[in-house]
Amino acid sequence: MIAFAIIRFCFESGKYMIDRLYIEDYLNFDKIDINLGSGLIVFSGVSGAGKSVLFNGILGVLGYISADAKKIDLEINNKLDLQDFGISSDDVNVFSMIRGKSQRFFINTQSISKKNINIVAKNFINYLSVKSSDEFENKNLLKLIDSTINSKAHNDNLSTLASIFKEYEQKLIELNVIKEKELKVEELKEFLNYEISKIEKLNPKIGELEELLETKKSFSKKEKILKLIDSINPIFEYESKVSELYTLLSIDSNEFNNNFNELKINVAEIEAKYENLDDDNIEKLLNRIEELSKLEKRHGSIEEALEQKKKKEKELELYINIELEKKSLGNDIKILESEITNIVNQITKTRNSVLPKLEKELNVLTSSLFINNASMSIEPTTLSSSGKDNVILKLNDTDIHKLSSGEYNRLRLSLLLMYANVQASSNGILLLDEVDSNLSGKEADAIANILQKLSIHYQILTISHQPQLSSKAHQHFVVEKNKEASVVRELSSDERVNEIARMVSGENITNEAKELARSLMQNGGK
Repeated sequence: MIAFAIIRFCFESGKYMIDRLYIEDYLNFDKIDINLGSGLIVFSGVSGAGKSVLFNGILGVLGYISADAKKIDLEINNKLDLQDFGISSDDVNVFSMIRGKSQRFFINTQSISKKNINIVAKNFINYLSVKSSDEFENKNLLKLIDSTINSKAHNDNLSTLASIFKEYEQKLIELNVIKEKELKVEELKEFLNYEISKIEKLNPKIGELEELLETKKSFSKKEKILKLIDSINPIFEYESKVSELYTLLSIDSNEFNNNFNELKINVAEIEAKYENLDDDNIEKLLNRIEELSKLEKRHGSIEEALEQKKKKEKELELYINIELEKKSLGNDIKILESEITNIVNQITKTRNSVLPKLEKELNVLTSSLFINNASMSIEPTTLSSSGKDNVILKLNDTDIHKLSSGEYNRLRLSLLLMYANVQASSNGILLLDEVDSNLSGKEADAIANILQKLSIHYQILTISHQPQLSSKAHQHFVVEKNKEASVVRELSSDERVNEIARMVSGENITNEAKELARSLMQNGGK
């Protein structure tokens, strides 16, 4: 099975590349310390020597997988945007993983979690498994098509669409919120009306409860007070006799008469007040007190209850006006949809106009890799900020996800080269593990040719068992087992001849294999 990984480094200026890889105490490796150059870099060696372990070390220090090494350093040449993580970027950034009681990760000696180092890595690294499909994702295929179109009008349309679509999405969100409210509006209106009517029906007055509680106290004293009044009423029958006595004694009775009259008036008023407390109304009084007390308990006070009533009346008014808001948003959306439709149609027309040329270029590349009849077409799909186009890519009328792994990877390499050709600033690192395994000689040679072209744009690190790819390397390392430990060393020109010859003839290297190795290197290597 071919394992395939791609690492893309995006940058402002200069070319990203791995300058140095250092691994200490990792499985069968005691230590790896190698400097890497640009172009195509091949790692070869017999099966089981540790080539995949070495590649996993690179992925491990970047937080993609677990790699149980004592230490791994990866030096990346060029600045990175690390501000969000509070880390300073240098011209050369060192990604480190150190094993102690637990694994710890660092960038430029500053601590960072495994999760965050992976987040940093994903800003400029795209790790792909065998069946990963980044190159085949619709957004990337559309970017390929749009990059091919050399038209200011098309670029303006894309920019305008992105802007209008953002506003369109926001309007749709607002409309959906209104629709959700609308589903509940009748229930909410009913609830609010109920809450308002409860307070309105009770019609509480500020200070009313206090007055009623005082009245309740009066009811509790009524019987006793009226009995006392009955007992003192007979004294008023002696008023004339007291006045007669004052006259006989020649005493002025005016003060007595005034005080006595005042007492009569006070007693009469008290008696009238308590006699007017109708016992039939006591139940109404108690019920009123109970209702007002509940209202006060629920809202905190009568004042707050009346304030809540005002708020609920305003809220109810908003729900009553919701239909007007919905209608206004609907009109806005229709206008935006009309604008979007016009722009989308222009974008689709322009994209379709370049498809034949793009398809022809793709078939030139795929045919060189011994796969044929690649086709590209556009069909409508769900509207997005990039339009309403879905790019259908097939090989011999077969869906790409039904291709063999060999066909899949060769088609992907073709797209990678097309991406690199249309994006002048495209460069970075490709990491491929045994991309040419289980291929025939001509297929392996075709893969090597494609990678040689890609090496103009990328630093490529690849594991290979085939002489074709190894012969085109700008830098060639061999991974070998020395007793129990594995080692990695860079090969000289003569050593490369022997290693490539081993790939041709096996462990018993023949002169003919060496001559073929020299010929391959002269035709495609350094």
